[in-house]
Amino acid sequence: MRRTILQIIFVYFCMVLVACTVMENSDPHPQTAPFAMITPSPSVTATLLPSATITPSSTATFTPTATDVLELDKATIVLTPRLIAAIQLDPQRDNPLPENVWWSEDSQILYFQEIQTEQAWAYDITTGISTTIPYVSRSFHEVAPTIETTLPDDAYLLSLSPSRQYILYQMPLPEPIPFLGSPVATKQEYPPYQYELWLRHDGEDTLLGLVDFSFGLLAPPIWSANENAAIVNTAGAPGVPNIYNSWLIDMNALSVGRLDTPWEGNVYFYSVRDLSADGNLLLVRADTNYFYNRETGEQWPILGVDTDRIILIGTEESPSCLVSELEFSDTILRSRIWHCQPARGKSSIIAIIEGQTSQSVISPDRKFIAFTVSNQFAGGEYKGISPGIWLVPLP
Repeated sequence: MRRTILQIIFVYFCMVLVACTVMENSDPHPQTAPFAMITPSPSVTATLLPSATITPSSTATFTPTATDVLELDKATIVLTPRLIAAIQLDPQRDNPLPENVWWSEDSQILYFQEIQTEQAWAYDITTGISTTIPYVSRSFHEVAPTIETTLPDDAYLLSLSPSRQYILYQMPLPEPIPFLGSPVATKQEYPPYQYELWLRHDGEDTLLGLVDFSFGLLAPPIWSANENAAIVNTAGAPGVPNIYNSWLIDMNALSVGRLDTPWEGNVYFYSVRDLSADGNLLLVRADTNYFYNRETGEQWPILGVDTDRIILIGTEESPSCLVSELEFSDTILRSRIWHCQPARGKSSIIAIIEGQTSQSVISPDRKFIAFTVSNQFAGGEYKGISPGIWLVPLP
C-alpha cells in the first residue's frame, strides 16, 4: 500500500512537471482537411482513406557524420487522419503502447476495444468497415489480479510483455543493500538496492538482479518488438534518487543493469523514449533528442524537438521517427505529427489531429499508425474534441 501511494504521488508530480515544459501556443490553426468520424458499429458505410495532399517544399538530403549538428528543413506533407472510433480508452497505465488497440499480422485489421462497456471491434483498412468481435480482457489492471494470485507473497507485479509470454515482478529485500559505485565518475550519492527483479517465463522463475526503489515508479518497461530487451526509465522528477536514469533488462543474458549510453551519469534528465524491434537503436531524450545505436555508438541529434512525445518508426534505410507537437490554449488542444529523418536532414508535417495523442501502435507493414487521443490536458477537459482512435497513413 505504501509503494502504491508513493507511485500515485510520484506520477502526479511528473505529470505536472511535464505539463510545465510544454510551450503554449494560442494561435488558431485551421483544419487542413475534412475527416469522417466512424462510431463503432457492425454496419458502418465503407470509406477508404483519402490520398495525401502534398505541398511541395525543398528539403536537404545529405549524409552527415555521427557528430554532425543537423538543421532539419521542414516540408509540409499533410496526410488526412481519420477518427475511426470515438471511444473512452483505459486511462490507468502510462504505457507507450495501447493495451486495447492492436493490429492483425497482415496489417489489414485494426482491433480495438472499450473497457468500460466491454465491447470490441475489428476495423478493416481496405473497406473502412468496423464489425463487432468478442471482448477479451487485455489491459494490465484487468489481468493483474489473477496473475498476482500466482506470485510469491510480498511480490509486486511490474509488467507483462506485449505478447504476454513474460512476467516481471519485484520482491523486497529483507534489508537494503548499498550500491557500491558506478562505472562513471560523478559526485552523486546513490540509493541502495531495495528489490530483486524476477522474470517468469514458461512457468519458470529467474532472478535477473537487484534494483532500487524508483525502478518502475515512473512508467512500466518499454519492450522491444522482439521482446529480447526492455528499458525502464527512473529519472523524472527533482529530488527522487535513483541508481541509473535508465535500466536495461536483457532477456538473452537474463540480467538487469545499467543501460550503456554516453548520457548515463552525465546528464541529469535522460530517458529512453522508444527502441527498435531488436533493441539496438534507441530514441533518447537528454539535452535534446537523439537516435543512438547501441552497437556502433553512433548518435544523430534531432534538433528543434524537445519532447517525450516521439516514436521510432523506421530503421532500415535511415533512422526515422514521428514527433507529436502539442498546441494548446484555453480553447485549443491539437497535435501536429512530424515525420523526421535526422541523418538526411528531412522533416515533414504529415497530420494534424484534434486532441492530445497519448499512445500509438504501428502496423506490421509500417504503412499506418494508430494513435489514441485524449480530450484532456493538465487536468482540464476540452469541449468539442472526441477521445478515441485516429488512423494516420505513413509516408
